[in-house]
Amino acid sequence: MRQQQSILTSDEKSHELQVKSPGQLEYEEDLKSKPLYHDGTPRKSWKELDEVSRWSWEVGVGIDSIEK
Repeated sequence: MRQQQSILTSDEKSHELQVKSPGQLEYEEDLKSKPLYHDGTPRKSWKELDEVSRWSWEVGVGIDSIEK
C-alpha cells in the first residue's frame, strides 16, 4: 500500500504555510512541464480544478512507477 505524505510549502508572497498533497505536488510538476493543452489553452491551477479532477490526481500518484 502506498504511503500518503503531504508537504508544507511557504507562499513567498503571503508568508503562509500550505499543506500540499502528493497529488497536488505531482499535478503542479506536470503543469510546469506542460502548461498548455494541445490547443494552446492554459491548463488550470490546482485551485481551479474540480473535485473529481483533483481526486484523479490523488489516486494516480505513483501509478506510473508501478506500471513500469
